[in-house]
Amino acid sequence: MKAYDAALKIWPGVADRISYAIAPNGSIIDVYESLSPEDHVKHTLAAVSRWQAAKK
Repeated sequence: MKAYDAALKIWPGVADRISYAIAPNGSIIDVYESLSPEDHVKHTLAAVSRWQAAKK
């Protein structure tokens, strides 16, 4: 939690629900934060697709 600043702001010591898209070189290309799990995968895959398209 500390390395990615992922602690829940209103409840220290508990992780927030955050998805990160990390490029092969280790850079963070997208961050999606929502307590609802519903859109995390969809949002993160879209971010990876945008990143791949930008590389071409």
